[in-house]
Amino acid sequence: MKGAEMIKITFEIETITPMFLAGADQSKAELRAASIKGLLRFWWRALQAGTKIDELKRAENKIFGSSDEGIGASKFSIRVTQPDKPFLTNFKKETKGRPDPVGYLFYSTFMQTGKERPYFPEGSKFTITLSSREAQYLKIAAASLWILVYLGGLGTRSRRGAGNVVISNLQDAGEVLNSTGLDFIPKGNKAEEVAEWIKINFAAVKKVIFDHKTMFVSEYSNLSFSRFVIGNNYFTTWKDALGETDFKTFRDNNKARIFETAAFGIPILHRNRRTRVKGRAENITINPTINRRSSPVLFKVIKVNNTFYWFVLRIAGEFLPKSGVITADGDAKKPDYGIIDEFWTELKKKGNPHILSMPATLEHIIGEIKKEANPQRIILFGSKARGDFHNRSDTDIAVESEKQLSGSTLNGALDVVNLKAVDESLRKKIEKEGVIIYERKG
Repeated sequence: MKGAEMIKITFEIETITPMFLAGADQSKAELRAASIKGLLRFWWRALQAGTKIDELKRAENKIFGSSDEGIGASKFSIRVTQPDKPFLTNFKKETKGRPDPVGYLFYSTFMQTGKERPYFPEGSKFTITLSSREAQYLKIAAASLWILVYLGGLGTRSRRGAGNVVISNLQDAGEVLNSTGLDFIPKGNKAEEVAEWIKINFAAVKKVIFDHKTMFVSEYSNLSFSRFVIGNNYFTTWKDALGETDFKTFRDNNKARIFETAAFGIPILHRNRRTRVKGRAENITINPTINRRSSPVLFKVIKVNNTFYWFVLRIAGEFLPKSGVITADGDAKKPDYGIIDEFWTELKKKGNPHILSMPATLEHIIGEIKKEANPQRIILFGSKARGDFHNRSDTDIAVESEKQLSGSTLNGALDVVNLKAVDESLRKKIEKEGVIIYERKG
């Protein structure tokens, strides 16, 4: 919008956990505006959860810019200041003579002597300034930043709890954000209040960024169906908070399950780096090897006032193509995502689960079942609960009700069972991987 006055919002940000990132010089930590814009794109796209990829790309490029002819520059600009603390290069794996409780989560940053990743330590402060001539795009950029900060992270190992930050203050002289309902500074005196703060603001983010109905999406990492577990206890340090997730113990107890643990992300190096676990697409003859897939499980620390809570986020998206297999030592097996459910069960012993988002198609199913069967509970299970679904996967639903469900009002690839009538093996499967998506009150 030529001639319009530039409006801006400045966010004051503090690192909660070490932030491992660099620019052109890999020996020095550097925070780059281009990298942050790339992450804003990722989370904007994840929230959109669109199935029409070409339309999604056009909408994304219109906001974030593209070198393609006829598209041009981004609708907003971003400027960052460098963190106020000097970067370090020797992340410590030991704390006062005892093993660092989160060293395993950050292992790739220091595993090779002489190639340790530079990082900005916790407590480093910097600013991000977003500016635009159009308020609507500034709101979208700010809402995308909210997702990046509170669901994601910056730099290497951000899915394992590194690079977590918190917004401590903001300057919005034009009061652009007043109409959004967004709160950028975490609130809550206990875990459940913090969880509600996350869910309420996530809903506000969705209203800013898009207004279309969503469905289950498998083609890329997304938030079409997402959930999290937040720890019951607060901690006075980020290490103690993140350490309570105890991912290392879980992996150690399951280290023999080489193929199954790949569900947490590949590649994996086993047995002193001699066994490399990767993926392979069976129906592709050219470049069938899949060397890298990000974990669908994200470890987070959120700072509220001067206390820290851990939460673990689980997102949707195809981990491997339908024909994909996990390979190691010349052997190949179909991926098994049940191990993620086992870890989720362990997390729920020390925290409470919450649904963050679900597609409109699933909300419709819930509404129709409620009208017909007045159920006590509705449970999503199968591949769409586990997260390993593909575009043709059925939606598996278990209903706890005294009434029989005819299914006449439900369309699509849907399988519904009455929990009171299933056999023991199916009941155990539902208990292990199921997600309660509705529970009648009273």
